[in-house]
Amino acid sequence: MKKIYFISAALLAGVSMSAQNLNPTVSVTRAYEGKLLDVHKPMEKMFVPDSLNKFDLDFDYSVFENPYKGAYDFKPYTMNMKPQAEAYSGKKFYLKAGAGYNLRPSVDAVLEPLSGEKFRMGVYASHHSYFGNYKELGFNDKMNLSSTGTKQSGYDMYSTVGVDGRAYLNKAALTFDVGYLGIHTDDPLECSPVSQHSSTGYNAAKLAFRLKGENTSESYLYYDMAMKYRFGAQGFGGMPALSGTSGEYLSSLNMNDLDFSITLGPVFKQYHKVVADFGMGMTWYTGLFDASVGNAFITPKYVFEKNRWIISAGVKIGFKMTSGEDLYGRELNTNKGTMIYPDVRIGFTPIKDYMNLYVTATGGDWRNPYYELKERNHFFTPLVPTVMSNNSVERYNLALGFSGNIASRFRYDVKVGYRSFESMPMDYVLDALISAGKHQITGYGIAYEDGTAVYSDLKMQWESKDFALDSWFRINAVDFKNADAKAFEPARYSGGIDATYNWRRRLFFGASVEFASRRAGKIELPAGLSNAYVPAWVDLGVHAEYAFTRKLSFWVRGENLLDMNIQRTVLYTTGGIGFTAGICLNL
Repeated sequence: MKKIYFISAALLAGVSMSAQNLNPTVSVTRAYEGKLLDVHKPMEKMFVPDSLNKFDLDFDYSVFENPYKGAYDFKPYTMNMKPQAEAYSGKKFYLKAGAGYNLRPSVDAVLEPLSGEKFRMGVYASHHSYFGNYKELGFNDKMNLSSTGTKQSGYDMYSTVGVDGRAYLNKAALTFDVGYLGIHTDDPLECSPVSQHSSTGYNAAKLAFRLKGENTSESYLYYDMAMKYRFGAQGFGGMPALSGTSGEYLSSLNMNDLDFSITLGPVFKQYHKVVADFGMGMTWYTGLFDASVGNAFITPKYVFEKNRWIISAGVKIGFKMTSGEDLYGRELNTNKGTMIYPDVRIGFTPIKDYMNLYVTATGGDWRNPYYELKERNHFFTPLVPTVMSNNSVERYNLALGFSGNIASRFRYDVKVGYRSFESMPMDYVLDALISAGKHQITGYGIAYEDGTAVYSDLKMQWESKDFALDSWFRINAVDFKNADAKAFEPARYSGGIDATYNWRRRLFFGASVEFASRRAGKIELPAGLSNAYVPAWVDLGVHAEYAFTRKLSFWVRGENLLDMNIQRTVLYTTGGIGFTAGICLNL
Protein backbone atom coordinates (compact mmCIF):
# COMPACT_ATOMS: atom_id res chain seq x y z
CA MET A 1 0.00 0.00 0.00
CA LYS A 2 1.29 3.39 -0.87
CA LYS A 3 2.29 5.24 2.26
CA ILE A 4 0.72 8.60 2.83
CA TYR A 5 2.20 11.15 5.17
CA PHE A 6 -0.71 11.40 7.59
CA ILE A 7 -0.71 14.24 10.08
CA SER A 8 -4.26 15.43 9.56
CA ALA A 9 -7.32 14.97 11.72
CA ALA A 10 -9.14 14.09 8.56
CA LEU A 11 -12.43 13.35 10.21
CA LEU A 12 -12.96 16.91 11.33
CA ALA A 13 -13.57 19.92 9.19
CA GLY A 14 -10.75 22.44 9.53
CA VAL A 15 -11.37 25.15 12.05
CA SER A 16 -12.69 28.20 10.29
CA MET A 17 -10.59 31.14 11.32
CA SER A 18 -12.27 33.60 9.05
CA ALA A 19 -13.50 35.78 11.86
CA GLN A 20 -10.10 36.44 13.36
CA ASN A 21 -7.96 39.50 13.18
CA LEU A 22 -4.85 37.34 13.30
CA ASN A 23 -4.64 36.62 9.58
CA PRO A 24 -3.63 33.09 10.65
CA THR A 25 -1.51 31.01 8.40
CA VAL A 26 -2.21 27.37 8.97
CA SER A 27 -4.03 24.84 11.09
CA VAL A 28 -1.69 21.97 11.84
CA THR A 29 -4.59 19.57 11.84
CA ARG A 30 -4.25 19.75 8.06
CA ALA A 31 -1.93 17.37 6.23
CA TYR A 32 1.68 18.48 5.98
CA GLU A 33 3.89 17.93 3.02
CA GLY A 34 7.16 16.14 3.56
CA LYS A 35 9.31 18.35 1.35
CA LEU A 36 10.87 21.51 2.70
CA LEU A 37 10.99 23.27 -0.64
CA ASP A 38 7.25 22.94 -1.11
CA VAL A 39 6.16 24.51 2.17
CA HIS A 40 6.15 27.92 0.53
CA LYS A 41 2.98 27.12 -1.39
CA PRO A 42 0.52 29.92 -0.70
CA MET A 43 -2.71 27.96 -0.65
CA GLU A 44 -4.12 24.50 -0.31
CA LYS A 45 -4.38 22.74 -3.65
CA MET A 46 -7.77 23.03 -5.21
CA PHE A 47 -9.84 19.89 -4.97
CA VAL A 48 -10.63 18.55 -8.42
CA PRO A 49 -13.19 17.25 -8.97
CA ASP A 50 -15.26 19.44 -6.70
CA SER A 51 -16.49 17.75 -3.55
CA LEU A 52 -20.01 18.37 -4.74
CA ASN A 53 -19.66 15.93 -7.61
CA LYS A 54 -17.26 13.36 -6.23
CA PHE A 55 -19.54 11.02 -4.32
CA ASP A 56 -17.61 8.35 -2.50
CA LEU A 57 -20.19 8.27 0.30
CA ASP A 58 -17.74 9.76 2.77
CA PHE A 59 -19.84 11.35 5.47
CA ASP A 60 -19.81 15.12 5.65
CA TYR A 61 -18.65 15.84 9.18
CA SER A 62 -19.80 19.43 8.99
CA VAL A 63 -23.48 18.45 8.79
CA PHE A 64 -24.08 20.00 12.19
CA GLU A 65 -22.09 23.12 11.39
CA ASN A 66 -23.58 26.10 9.64
CA PRO A 67 -22.08 26.25 6.12
CA TYR A 68 -23.18 29.85 5.73
CA LYS A 69 -20.96 32.04 7.87
CA GLY A 70 -22.95 35.22 7.45
CA ALA A 71 -20.57 38.07 6.82
CA TYR A 72 -17.72 35.66 6.41
CA ASP A 73 -19.06 33.16 3.93
CA PHE A 74 -15.69 33.58 2.25
CA LYS A 75 -12.51 32.38 3.89
CA PRO A 76 -9.77 34.97 4.33
CA TYR A 77 -6.88 34.33 2.03
CA THR A 78 -4.05 32.64 3.87
CA MET A 79 -0.72 32.70 2.19
CA ASN A 80 2.52 30.87 2.34
CA MET A 81 1.61 28.28 4.94
CA LYS A 82 -0.52 25.36 3.72
CA PRO A 83 1.72 22.51 2.53
CA GLN A 84 -0.06 19.47 1.15
CA ALA A 85 -0.21 15.77 1.88
CA GLU A 86 1.76 13.61 -0.53
CA ALA A 87 3.57 10.29 -0.75
CA TYR A 88 5.41 9.77 2.52
CA SER A 89 8.99 10.97 2.18
CA GLY A 90 10.37 9.82 5.50
CA LYS A 91 10.06 13.16 7.27
CA LYS A 92 9.25 12.87 10.97
CA PHE A 93 9.21 16.43 12.27
CA TYR A 94 7.91 19.72 10.90
CA LEU A 95 8.24 23.14 12.56
CA LYS A 96 7.38 26.59 11.33
CA ALA A 97 7.74 29.44 13.80
CA GLY A 98 7.93 33.20 13.61
CA ALA A 99 7.17 36.56 15.18
CA GLY A 100 7.25 40.18 14.14
CA TYR A 101 5.75 43.63 14.28
CA ASN A 102 3.05 44.03 15.31
CA LEU A 103 3.58 41.19 17.75
CA ARG A 104 2.12 38.17 15.96
CA PRO A 105 3.86 35.05 17.30
CA SER A 106 3.04 31.86 15.42
CA VAL A 107 4.17 28.28 15.89
CA ASP A 108 3.12 25.17 13.97
CA ALA A 109 4.69 21.84 14.83
CA VAL A 110 4.03 18.24 13.83
CA LEU A 111 5.78 15.09 15.03
CA GLU A 112 5.00 11.70 13.49
CA PRO A 113 6.54 9.00 15.71
CA LEU A 114 4.63 6.10 14.11
CA SER A 115 4.13 5.66 10.37
CA GLY A 116 3.67 1.99 9.62
CA GLU A 117 1.56 0.25 7.01
CA LYS A 118 -1.24 -0.57 9.47
CA PHE A 119 -1.01 2.29 11.95
CA ARG A 120 0.09 5.91 11.81
CA MET A 121 0.02 8.52 14.55
CA GLY A 122 0.99 12.18 14.75
CA VAL A 123 1.33 14.79 17.48
CA TYR A 124 0.50 18.37 16.51
CA ALA A 125 0.60 21.79 18.16
CA SER A 126 -0.22 25.27 16.92
CA HIS A 127 -0.32 28.77 18.34
CA HIS A 128 -1.29 31.99 16.54
CA SER A 129 -1.83 35.25 18.35
CA TYR A 130 -1.84 39.02 18.14
CA PHE A 131 -0.79 41.39 20.91
CA GLY A 132 -1.07 45.09 20.27
CA ASN A 133 -3.32 47.95 19.37
CA TYR A 134 -6.75 47.78 17.78
CA LYS A 135 -7.99 50.84 15.96
CA GLU A 136 -11.04 52.35 17.62
CA LEU A 137 -13.90 52.52 15.12
CA GLY A 138 -17.03 54.62 14.93
CA PHE A 139 -19.60 55.87 12.42
CA ASN A 140 -18.68 59.13 10.69
CA ASP A 141 -21.12 61.65 9.23
CA LYS A 142 -21.58 59.41 6.16
CA MET A 143 -22.31 56.44 8.43
CA ASN A 144 -19.15 54.61 7.39
CA LEU A 145 -17.57 52.55 10.15
CA SER A 146 -14.11 54.12 10.19
CA SER A 147 -11.21 54.87 12.50
CA THR A 148 -11.67 57.57 15.14
CA GLY A 149 -7.92 58.18 15.31
CA THR A 150 -7.39 56.47 18.65
CA LYS A 151 -6.31 52.95 19.54
CA GLN A 152 -7.00 50.48 22.31
CA SER A 153 -4.75 47.64 23.39
CA GLY A 154 -5.86 44.03 23.40
CA TYR A 155 -4.89 40.54 22.38
CA ASP A 156 -6.24 37.45 20.65
CA MET A 157 -4.65 34.02 21.17
CA TYR A 158 -5.58 30.77 19.45
CA SER A 159 -3.90 27.51 20.50
CA THR A 160 -4.41 23.84 19.77
CA VAL A 161 -2.54 20.65 20.59
CA GLY A 162 -3.43 17.02 20.11
CA VAL A 163 -2.80 13.52 18.83
CA ASP A 164 -4.36 12.04 15.72
CA GLY A 165 -3.88 8.93 13.66
CA ARG A 166 -5.24 6.20 11.44
CA ALA A 167 -5.46 2.43 11.89
CA TYR A 168 -6.12 0.03 9.02
CA LEU A 169 -8.33 -2.82 10.19
CA ASN A 170 -9.75 -5.76 8.31
CA LYS A 171 -11.92 -4.14 5.60
CA ALA A 172 -12.21 -0.93 7.63
CA ALA A 173 -10.24 2.18 8.53
CA LEU A 174 -10.32 3.94 11.90
CA THR A 175 -9.25 7.57 12.26
CA PHE A 176 -9.12 9.49 15.53
CA ASP A 177 -8.24 12.87 17.00
CA VAL A 178 -7.83 13.83 20.66
CA GLY A 179 -6.80 17.33 21.61
CA TYR A 180 -7.16 20.70 23.30
CA LEU A 181 -8.32 24.04 21.91
CA GLY A 182 -7.93 27.41 23.62
CA ILE A 183 -9.12 30.90 22.64
CA HIS A 184 -8.03 33.70 24.99
CA THR A 185 -8.77 37.38 24.41
CA ASP A 186 -8.61 40.83 25.91
CA ASP A 187 -11.42 42.77 24.23
CA PRO A 188 -10.29 46.29 23.25
CA LEU A 189 -13.80 47.68 22.65
CA GLU A 190 -15.21 50.11 25.19
CA CYS A 191 -18.71 48.84 24.38
CA SER A 192 -17.79 45.23 25.08
CA PRO A 193 -19.68 43.70 28.03
CA VAL A 194 -16.34 42.41 29.31
CA SER A 195 -14.22 45.52 28.65
CA GLN A 196 -12.42 47.15 31.55
CA HIS A 197 -12.38 43.74 33.20
CA SER A 198 -10.03 40.79 33.25
CA SER A 199 -9.31 38.88 30.08
CA THR A 200 -11.57 35.99 29.13
CA GLY A 201 -10.74 32.50 28.04
CA TYR A 202 -12.42 29.61 26.25
CA ASN A 203 -10.90 26.16 26.82
CA ALA A 204 -12.07 22.90 25.32
CA ALA A 205 -11.09 19.24 25.20
CA LYS A 206 -12.11 17.36 22.08
CA LEU A 207 -12.37 13.73 21.03
CA ALA A 208 -13.37 12.42 17.62
CA PHE A 209 -13.24 9.16 15.72
CA ARG A 210 -14.48 7.70 12.47
CA LEU A 211 -14.88 4.09 11.38
CA LYS A 212 -15.44 3.48 7.68
CA GLY A 213 -15.84 0.19 5.89
CA GLU A 214 -13.49 -0.48 2.98
CA ASN A 215 -14.69 -3.34 0.80
CA THR A 216 -13.80 -4.15 -2.80
CA SER A 217 -16.52 -6.77 -3.28
CA GLU A 218 -19.25 -6.20 -5.85
CA SER A 219 -22.01 -6.46 -3.23
CA TYR A 220 -21.62 -5.70 0.46
CA LEU A 221 -23.01 -3.71 3.39
CA TYR A 222 -21.62 -0.18 3.39
CA TYR A 223 -21.08 1.65 6.69
CA ASP A 224 -19.44 4.88 7.74
CA MET A 225 -19.85 6.11 11.31
CA ALA A 226 -18.38 8.99 13.24
CA MET A 227 -18.60 10.63 16.63
CA LYS A 228 -17.13 13.82 18.00
CA TYR A 229 -17.36 15.12 21.55
CA ARG A 230 -16.19 18.40 22.99
CA PHE A 231 -16.27 19.75 26.54
CA GLY A 232 -15.70 23.48 26.73
CA ALA A 233 -15.85 26.28 29.27
CA GLN A 234 -16.06 30.03 28.70
CA GLY A 235 -14.63 31.96 31.64
CA PHE A 236 -15.00 35.65 32.41
CA GLY A 237 -11.80 36.40 34.31
CA GLY A 238 -13.39 37.35 37.62
CA MET A 239 -15.99 39.69 36.14
CA PRO A 240 -18.52 40.81 38.80
CA ALA A 241 -21.99 39.32 38.61
CA LEU A 242 -24.54 41.33 36.64
CA SER A 243 -26.52 41.87 39.83
CA GLY A 244 -23.67 43.98 41.14
CA THR A 245 -23.65 42.15 44.47
CA SER A 246 -20.30 42.59 46.17
CA GLY A 247 -18.12 39.50 46.15
CA GLU A 248 -20.17 37.65 43.53
CA TYR A 249 -18.74 36.82 40.14
CA LEU A 250 -20.09 35.44 36.90
CA SER A 251 -20.08 31.69 36.63
CA SER A 252 -18.38 30.20 33.62
CA LEU A 253 -20.54 28.86 30.80
CA ASN A 254 -19.87 25.14 30.48
CA MET A 255 -20.92 23.16 27.44
CA ASN A 256 -20.96 19.54 26.34
CA ASP A 257 -21.23 19.02 22.58
CA LEU A 258 -21.92 15.60 21.11
CA ASP A 259 -22.34 14.82 17.40
CA PHE A 260 -22.96 11.33 16.07
CA SER A 261 -23.59 10.18 12.52
CA ILE A 262 -23.75 6.99 10.51
CA THR A 263 -24.26 6.11 6.86
CA LEU A 264 -25.52 2.58 6.32
CA GLY A 265 -26.90 0.55 3.43
CA PRO A 266 -26.38 -2.23 0.87
CA VAL A 267 -24.25 -1.94 -2.26
CA PHE A 268 -25.35 -3.92 -5.34
CA LYS A 269 -22.73 -4.73 -7.97
CA GLN A 270 -20.67 -1.69 -6.90
CA TYR A 271 -22.59 0.94 -8.85
CA HIS A 272 -26.02 0.68 -7.14
CA LYS A 273 -26.32 1.78 -3.51
CA VAL A 274 -29.34 2.28 -1.27
CA VAL A 275 -28.15 4.00 1.89
CA ALA A 276 -29.35 6.31 4.63
CA ASP A 277 -27.58 8.95 6.69
CA PHE A 278 -28.58 9.17 10.36
CA GLY A 279 -27.31 11.87 12.66
CA MET A 280 -27.86 13.76 15.88
CA GLY A 281 -26.12 16.75 17.45
CA MET A 282 -26.70 18.08 20.97
CA THR A 283 -25.27 20.84 23.14
CA TRP A 284 -25.91 21.02 26.89
CA TYR A 285 -25.18 24.34 28.65
CA THR A 286 -24.63 24.62 32.41
CA GLY A 287 -23.20 27.16 34.83
CA LEU A 288 -24.04 30.66 33.61
CA PHE A 289 -27.40 29.28 32.44
CA ASP A 290 -28.96 25.85 31.89
CA ALA A 291 -30.26 24.90 28.46
CA SER A 292 -30.02 22.22 25.79
CA VAL A 293 -30.20 22.62 22.01
CA GLY A 294 -29.96 20.02 19.32
CA ASN A 295 -31.08 18.63 16.01
CA ALA A 296 -31.32 15.27 14.30
CA PHE A 297 -31.84 14.06 10.76
CA ILE A 298 -32.33 11.04 8.53
CA THR A 299 -31.51 11.09 4.80
CA PRO A 300 -32.50 8.04 2.75
CA LYS A 301 -30.94 8.10 -0.73
CA TYR A 302 -30.20 6.11 -3.84
CA VAL A 303 -26.72 6.37 -5.38
CA PHE A 304 -25.81 5.31 -8.91
CA GLU A 305 -22.21 5.46 -10.09
CA LYS A 306 -21.21 4.07 -13.47
CA ASN A 307 -19.07 5.20 -16.38
CA ARG A 308 -19.30 9.01 -16.60
CA TRP A 309 -22.31 9.46 -14.30
CA ILE A 310 -22.67 9.81 -10.54
CA ILE A 311 -26.19 10.37 -9.25
CA SER A 312 -27.27 10.65 -5.63
CA ALA A 313 -30.96 11.32 -4.98
CA GLY A 314 -32.59 11.56 -1.57
CA VAL A 315 -34.51 13.67 0.89
CA LYS A 316 -33.34 14.95 4.25
CA ILE A 317 -35.76 14.97 7.18
CA GLY A 318 -34.67 17.19 10.06
CA PHE A 319 -35.83 17.52 13.66
CA LYS A 320 -35.18 20.19 16.31
CA MET A 321 -34.75 19.55 20.05
CA THR A 322 -34.46 22.61 22.29
CA SER A 323 -35.16 23.42 25.92
CA GLY A 324 -33.96 26.43 27.87
CA GLU A 325 -33.14 30.13 27.87
CA ASP A 326 -29.98 32.22 27.79
CA LEU A 327 -28.61 34.46 30.54
CA TYR A 328 -31.24 37.15 29.91
CA GLY A 329 -34.23 34.79 29.76
CA ARG A 330 -34.48 34.63 25.97
CA GLU A 331 -35.43 31.25 24.53
CA LEU A 332 -32.70 29.64 22.45
CA ASN A 333 -33.05 28.10 18.98
CA THR A 334 -36.71 28.96 18.41
CA ASN A 335 -36.66 28.56 14.62
CA LYS A 336 -38.40 25.33 13.63
CA GLY A 337 -37.29 25.10 10.01
CA THR A 338 -39.14 23.26 7.25
CA MET A 339 -38.39 19.66 8.38
CA ILE A 340 -37.98 18.33 4.80
CA TYR A 341 -35.01 19.34 2.63
CA PRO A 342 -33.66 18.25 -0.77
CA ASP A 343 -30.53 16.12 -1.03
CA VAL A 344 -29.72 15.60 -4.71
CA ARG A 345 -26.33 15.58 -6.44
CA ILE A 346 -25.64 14.80 -10.09
CA GLY A 347 -22.16 14.63 -11.59
CA PHE A 348 -21.09 14.00 -15.19
CA THR A 349 -17.57 13.68 -16.60
CA PRO A 350 -17.50 14.70 -20.29
CA ILE A 351 -13.69 14.52 -20.41
CA LYS A 352 -12.25 11.94 -18.06
CA ASP A 353 -9.64 13.32 -15.64
CA TYR A 354 -10.01 16.80 -17.14
CA MET A 355 -13.57 18.12 -16.74
CA ASN A 356 -16.49 17.49 -14.40
CA LEU A 357 -20.00 18.97 -14.48
CA TYR A 358 -22.28 18.94 -11.45
CA VAL A 359 -25.73 20.01 -10.26
CA THR A 360 -26.82 19.97 -6.61
CA ALA A 361 -29.93 20.67 -4.54
CA THR A 362 -29.35 20.51 -0.80
CA GLY A 363 -30.61 21.92 2.50
CA GLY A 364 -30.68 21.39 6.24
CA ASP A 365 -30.57 23.00 9.67
CA TRP A 366 -27.82 23.73 12.21
CA ARG A 367 -27.94 24.47 15.91
CA ASN A 368 -25.08 27.03 16.01
CA PRO A 369 -23.32 25.74 19.15
CA TYR A 370 -21.30 28.21 21.18
CA TYR A 371 -17.92 26.94 20.01
CA GLU A 372 -18.87 27.72 16.39
CA LEU A 373 -19.83 31.27 17.32
CA LYS A 374 -16.60 31.62 19.29
CA GLU A 375 -14.44 30.48 16.38
CA ARG A 376 -16.36 32.83 14.08
CA ASN A 377 -15.51 35.76 16.35
CA HIS A 378 -12.95 35.18 19.10
CA PHE A 379 -14.30 38.12 21.11
CA PHE A 380 -17.85 36.73 21.21
CA THR A 381 -19.32 35.96 24.66
CA PRO A 382 -22.76 34.98 25.99
CA LEU A 383 -23.08 38.52 27.41
CA VAL A 384 -23.92 40.13 24.05
CA PRO A 385 -27.22 42.10 23.93
CA THR A 386 -28.76 39.79 21.30
CA VAL A 387 -29.92 36.19 21.69
CA MET A 388 -26.89 33.91 21.79
CA SER A 389 -27.99 31.24 19.31
CA ASN A 390 -30.80 30.24 17.01
CA ASN A 391 -31.51 27.28 14.76
CA SER A 392 -30.24 28.25 11.28
CA VAL A 393 -31.98 26.72 8.29
CA GLU A 394 -31.06 26.45 4.65
CA ARG A 395 -34.43 25.70 3.04
CA TYR A 396 -32.72 24.91 -0.23
CA ASN A 397 -29.44 25.58 -1.97
CA LEU A 398 -29.45 25.07 -5.74
CA ALA A 399 -26.09 25.08 -7.53
CA LEU A 400 -24.44 24.06 -10.76
CA GLY A 401 -20.85 24.22 -11.85
CA PHE A 402 -17.88 22.65 -13.55
CA SER A 403 -14.34 21.88 -12.47
CA GLY A 404 -11.23 20.31 -13.89
CA ASN A 405 -7.74 20.95 -15.16
CA ILE A 406 -5.84 21.71 -18.34
CA ALA A 407 -2.57 19.85 -18.85
CA SER A 408 -2.51 19.19 -15.08
CA ARG A 409 -1.14 22.70 -14.56
CA PHE A 410 -4.18 24.94 -14.67
CA ARG A 411 -6.95 23.90 -12.27
CA TYR A 412 -10.34 25.54 -12.01
CA ASP A 413 -13.67 25.25 -10.21
CA VAL A 414 -16.64 27.48 -11.15
CA LYS A 415 -19.98 27.38 -9.34
CA VAL A 416 -23.15 29.51 -9.33
CA GLY A 417 -26.13 29.04 -7.06
CA TYR A 418 -29.19 30.34 -5.29
CA ARG A 419 -30.10 29.69 -1.65
CA SER A 420 -32.99 30.45 0.66
CA PHE A 421 -32.16 30.68 4.35
CA GLU A 422 -33.68 31.35 7.76
CA SER A 423 -32.02 32.64 10.96
CA MET A 424 -28.51 32.88 9.57
CA PRO A 425 -26.00 34.70 11.84
CA MET A 426 -25.27 38.25 10.71
CA ASP A 427 -23.33 41.05 12.40
CA TYR A 428 -25.29 43.45 14.60
CA VAL A 429 -24.08 46.83 15.90
CA LEU A 430 -25.88 49.04 18.44
CA ASP A 431 -25.14 52.75 18.08
CA ALA A 432 -26.16 55.85 19.99
CA LEU A 433 -26.14 59.39 18.56
CA ILE A 434 -24.67 61.44 21.39
CA SER A 435 -24.48 64.79 19.59
CA ALA A 436 -24.77 66.24 16.11
CA GLY A 437 -22.69 64.09 13.78
CA LYS A 438 -21.06 62.13 16.60
CA HIS A 439 -21.81 58.51 17.37
CA GLN A 440 -20.85 56.13 20.12
CA ILE A 441 -21.07 52.38 19.61
CA THR A 442 -22.78 50.89 22.63
CA GLY A 443 -23.00 47.21 21.76
CA TYR A 444 -22.54 44.45 19.23
CA GLY A 445 -23.79 40.92 18.72
CA ILE A 446 -25.45 38.57 16.26
CA ALA A 447 -28.71 39.11 14.40
CA TYR A 448 -30.35 35.96 13.02
CA GLU A 449 -31.96 36.94 9.72
CA ASP A 450 -34.02 35.31 6.95
CA GLY A 451 -33.44 35.91 3.26
CA THR A 452 -32.11 34.68 -0.05
CA ALA A 453 -28.75 34.88 -1.81
CA VAL A 454 -27.45 34.57 -5.34
CA TYR A 455 -23.81 33.53 -5.29
CA SER A 456 -20.94 32.53 -7.51
CA ASP A 457 -17.56 31.02 -6.66
CA LEU A 458 -14.48 30.87 -8.86
CA LYS A 459 -11.25 29.13 -7.89
CA MET A 460 -8.23 28.95 -10.17
CA GLN A 461 -4.71 27.65 -9.75
CA TRP A 462 -1.65 27.53 -11.96
CA GLU A 463 1.43 25.57 -11.00
CA SER A 464 4.60 25.03 -12.99
CA LYS A 465 8.21 24.36 -12.09
CA ASP A 466 9.06 28.00 -11.37
CA PHE A 467 5.73 29.74 -10.81
CA ALA A 468 2.57 29.14 -8.78
CA LEU A 469 -0.60 31.21 -8.71
CA ASP A 470 -3.71 30.68 -6.61
CA SER A 471 -6.89 32.71 -6.69
CA TRP A 472 -10.47 32.68 -5.48
CA PHE A 473 -13.32 35.08 -6.11
CA ARG A 474 -16.85 35.22 -4.75
CA ILE A 475 -20.04 37.09 -5.54
CA ASN A 476 -22.56 36.89 -2.70
CA ALA A 477 -25.69 39.02 -3.24
CA VAL A 478 -27.80 38.69 -0.09
CA ASP A 479 -31.35 40.01 0.20
CA PHE A 480 -32.85 40.08 3.70
CA LYS A 481 -36.53 39.17 3.95
CA ASN A 482 -37.00 41.98 6.48
CA ALA A 483 -36.14 45.25 4.74
CA ASP A 484 -35.56 46.84 8.16
CA ALA A 485 -33.25 44.13 9.45
CA LYS A 486 -30.75 45.61 11.90
CA ALA A 487 -27.78 43.71 10.53
CA PHE A 488 -24.91 43.97 8.06
CA GLU A 489 -24.95 41.98 4.85
CA PRO A 490 -21.89 39.96 3.80
CA ALA A 491 -19.50 41.57 1.35
CA ARG A 492 -21.03 41.28 -2.11
CA TYR A 493 -17.63 40.91 -3.79
CA SER A 494 -14.58 39.30 -2.22
CA GLY A 495 -11.54 37.40 -3.32
CA GLY A 496 -7.85 36.85 -3.18
CA ILE A 497 -4.86 36.07 -5.35
CA ASP A 498 -1.36 34.92 -4.48
CA ALA A 499 1.59 34.53 -6.85
CA THR A 500 4.93 32.93 -6.00
CA TYR A 501 8.05 32.63 -8.15
CA ASN A 502 10.99 30.45 -7.22
CA TRP A 503 14.56 30.73 -8.39
CA ARG A 504 16.27 27.34 -8.62
CA ARG A 505 14.11 26.03 -5.79
CA ARG A 506 16.27 28.08 -3.47
CA LEU A 507 14.67 31.52 -3.31
CA PHE A 508 10.90 31.99 -3.27
CA PHE A 509 9.21 35.37 -3.41
CA GLY A 510 5.78 36.68 -4.29
CA ALA A 511 2.84 38.92 -3.49
CA SER A 512 -0.76 38.49 -2.42
CA VAL A 513 -3.95 40.54 -2.46
CA GLU A 514 -7.16 39.89 -0.56
CA PHE A 515 -10.17 42.18 -0.79
CA ALA A 516 -13.78 42.64 0.29
CA SER A 517 -16.28 45.18 -1.01
CA ARG A 518 -18.32 47.59 1.10
CA ARG A 519 -20.91 45.97 3.34
CA ALA A 520 -24.31 47.60 3.73
CA GLY A 521 -26.48 47.37 6.81
CA LYS A 522 -28.82 49.15 9.17
CA ILE A 523 -28.46 50.31 12.75
CA GLU A 524 -30.97 51.78 15.15
CA LEU A 525 -30.53 55.38 16.30
CA PRO A 526 -32.76 57.31 18.72
CA ALA A 527 -34.45 58.90 15.68
CA GLY A 528 -35.03 55.51 14.00
CA LEU A 529 -33.28 53.19 11.59
CA SER A 530 -30.31 54.47 9.61
CA ASN A 531 -28.27 53.00 6.77
CA ALA A 532 -24.70 52.19 7.75
CA TYR A 533 -21.67 50.74 6.02
CA VAL A 534 -18.50 48.77 6.64
CA PRO A 535 -15.98 50.19 4.14
CA ALA A 536 -14.27 48.07 1.50
CA TRP A 537 -10.72 46.99 2.18
CA VAL A 538 -7.69 45.54 0.41
CA ASP A 539 -4.96 43.54 2.13
CA LEU A 540 -1.76 43.76 0.10
CA GLY A 541 1.07 41.48 1.17
CA VAL A 542 4.50 40.26 0.11
CA HIS A 543 6.37 37.13 1.13
CA ALA A 544 9.75 35.52 0.60
CA GLU A 545 11.58 32.40 1.68
CA TYR A 546 15.21 31.31 1.37
CA ALA A 547 16.14 27.63 1.68
CA PHE A 548 19.59 27.20 3.23
CA THR A 549 19.32 23.42 2.92
CA ARG A 550 16.58 20.92 2.19
CA LYS A 551 15.86 20.89 5.92
CA LEU A 552 16.11 24.55 6.92
CA SER A 553 14.69 27.75 5.48
CA PHE A 554 14.08 31.35 6.55
CA TRP A 555 10.84 33.15 5.65
CA VAL A 556 9.46 36.67 5.94
CA ARG A 557 6.01 38.09 5.28
CA GLY A 558 4.59 41.61 5.11
CA GLU A 559 0.86 42.27 5.31
CA ASN A 560 -1.63 45.13 5.10
CA LEU A 561 1.00 47.23 3.34
CA LEU A 562 -1.68 49.79 2.40
CA ASP A 563 -2.44 50.31 6.11
CA MET A 564 -6.18 49.91 5.63
CA ASN A 565 -8.86 49.24 8.24
CA ILE A 566 -9.37 45.55 7.56
CA GLN A 567 -12.53 44.37 9.31
CA ARG A 568 -12.80 40.64 8.85
CA THR A 569 -14.80 40.85 12.04
CA VAL A 570 -16.93 43.99 12.29
CA LEU A 571 -15.51 46.55 14.78
CA TYR A 572 -12.15 44.77 15.07
CA THR A 573 -9.13 45.90 13.08
CA THR A 574 -5.55 45.29 14.13
CA GLY A 575 -2.71 47.75 14.27
CA GLY A 576 -1.94 48.26 10.59
CA ILE A 577 1.17 47.36 8.58
CA GLY A 578 2.77 44.19 9.90
CA PHE A 579 5.87 42.10 9.24
CA THR A 580 6.60 38.57 10.42
CA ALA A 581 9.77 36.50 10.04
CA GLY A 582 10.74 33.02 11.09
CA ILE A 583 12.28 29.67 10.30
CA CYS A 584 11.03 26.38 8.89
CA LEU A 585 12.45 22.97 9.79
CA ASN A 586 11.59 19.70 8.08
CA LEU A 587 13.54 16.79 9.52
